[in-house]
Amino acid sequence: MKVTLEHVAAGCNRHSQCLAWGPDGLVAYASHQAVLLWDSRVGQTRTVLLGQNSVVTCLRWLPSVTGGKSSESRASHALASGSADGAVCVWELEAGGESDTDASVSETDDAPVLSPRPARLLSWSLAARLAIPAPESGNTSVSSLACLCQPSGGATLLAAVSACGVAVWAREVGSADWAFAETILELNVDQRLNPVPISVAFAEWRGSGTAGESRRVLAALGDVAGQVVVYASSCGVEALAREAALKKAGDASLSSVSASDAAPPPLFRRQVVLQGHQDWVRDLAWSHASFGASQKGHLRLASASQDRRCTVWRMEAARASLSSGRSSLEQTPVPADPALWLTRFAPKPRLRLGAEDLTLELEAVLSGHEDWVTSLAWEPVVCGDGAEPRTEPMLLTASMDRTMLLWAREETSGLWMTRAALGNAGSNHLGYYTACWSPCAGLVATHGFAGSLHVWRRRGRANGAPGRVLEALDFESVCGPTGHTGPVVGLAWAPEFGAAATASEDRTARLWTRSAAV
Repeated sequence: MKVTLEHVAAGCNRHSQCLAWGPDGLVAYASHQAVLLWDSRVGQTRTVLLGQNSVVTCLRWLPSVTGGKSSESRASHALASGSADGAVCVWELEAGGESDTDASVSETDDAPVLSPRPARLLSWSLAARLAIPAPESGNTSVSSLACLCQPSGGATLLAAVSACGVAVWAREVGSADWAFAETILELNVDQRLNPVPISVAFAEWRGSGTAGESRRVLAALGDVAGQVVVYASSCGVEALAREAALKKAGDASLSSVSASDAAPPPLFRRQVVLQGHQDWVRDLAWSHASFGASQKGHLRLASASQDRRCTVWRMEAARASLSSGRSSLEQTPVPADPALWLTRFAPKPRLRLGAEDLTLELEAVLSGHEDWVTSLAWEPVVCGDGAEPRTEPMLLTASMDRTMLLWAREETSGLWMTRAALGNAGSNHLGYYTACWSPCAGLVATHGFAGSLHVWRRRGRANGAPGRVLEALDFESVCGPTGHTGPVVGLAWAPEFGAAATASEDRTARLWTRSAAV
């Protein structure tokens, strides 16, 4: 007798980073202690990852390692999950565990379709369980994950943990083992001096120096006090994983010597603190490299807060200062571009990366939501349709006011304006938790209070030619997975109708039937 799994239905957890879209069309979302992988190209759940001992609170796709070398073709087949008990699990696709998806579905096809047959389940395994050096007492929930991969195959992973700060792991080139490096922010007893971090984001700054020295890693931390703290690595991006492994070995050797010996220097140093929010900073996102440092010599950092606003900071090389004998008004040069007049007197905190001086300038405060802003995401680099990459990225924000807004910067005025508003009417939605783009920017997704995933297809693109005001974008709703968010307590079959009914402790009853297309 052969038993096959044909259908999996589960609702997404009510956390703001429980949804992540992989490059191969796999959408990972957390449901209680499990992680489900839904294939957006065939509209079916491909596998369920079981291994966490508590509620999964955040997800992040990672680069994978196969046979001791970095795998370009399967770079998306590794996933990290954090849970409420402080555990971080790394999952990887097993060798030979690829799918038999219909060949008519291309790798860059974003549109979900109903497959005429069940897709083969993907074979995944638990590759690593990362231990967080948290105190014995206190809440050790992992609220956010961030990962940065090096071109040579190494990677660095950040985890925001409520009881111990932000933990750092690194993986060397050609290795599958993650080494704990350090804790960036160690919490003190007085929480007023060191607020709890709840969001993290990674970026790479490509400066004007040599490749090894100018490419530094930036880590942004958002906390419950409304601050955004920016840290910078003390070494180049390629040496970060190697230094982390050496630091781990050094820490082990120091444990056997006297305490008077000097400890190894930290990998990350605090640079600047960005003010502007009045409530928790729920999410952070750096602009993608194709829109930032590799083309224009700048990066953007966006933050989402419970004060109903988002802020956009622009990081670039500092301009040469004028003579100190002139007033601050005279020292500020008159910009040639009228779009820069709005930010002429905005705060410009400075930071130093190696031999470079940089400034972080407040470019915009986005005010359009009527409730908490829970998540945001920059538009990915457009691929697969021959379109030219946009010169300016768009920003997607999700809020508890039951809307997602798409923001874009106008080239002529420099203003950030709303280009599209997405949402669902009805009292059963109660807000959105995560803003998520598909890799080719053809779809956007979020999940709501009831656990359902809401997916919209993008009908048109605005390429954003310089000097042209962007046109409004058109989206249409498509099918997404759904399910219960609480324990299922009852099930009844109706074979004559080909349907099943389920009841749950989440106070809902659902009627399931096979789609006519299947």
